[in-house]
Amino acid sequence: MADNYLYLEQHWLEVPYYQSKRRVRVLLPANYYEHPDKNYPVLYMHDGQNVFHSKEAFAGYSWKIIPLIKQPPDLPQVIVVGIDNAEANRLDEYTPWPINDHHFKNLGGHGFAYSDWVVNTVKPFIYQTYRTRSNCQNTLLAGFF
Repeated sequence: MADNYLYLEQHWLEVPYYQSKRRVRVLLPANYYEHPDKNYPVLYMHDGQNVFHSKEAFAGYSWKIIPLIKQPPDLPQVIVVGIDNAEANRLDEYTPWPINDHHFKNLGGHGFAYSDWVVNTVKPFIYQTYRTRSNCQNTLLAGFF
């Protein structure tokens, strides 16, 4: 099949420490629904706004994940999960402890809550909703700080 990734699904998951919902997008291999017996590794990506579409990306250019993972013909198919960042609270959420120095004022401290949310909300939702290989050898995490 020429286009290996056709299905981009969107979900909104509750983020309890911000009392809001967060968009989580899931890119499925094109043959995902045609092969109900097949399970896939999962790649979780932070800064989900930058993962799929340039029009949503912070700098106006996405990370071009779809063309990238389609290039090597021998690359195993994976489910890609793009977790949107907290926008104005992005650095607070990606920093586990508070920082208050001459460079940063009142920054950070939500990183442990974020990692707990990913581990205990996002991952279980993905494992329950999609056919995955949930062991650590088939779970990848990527993003940019």
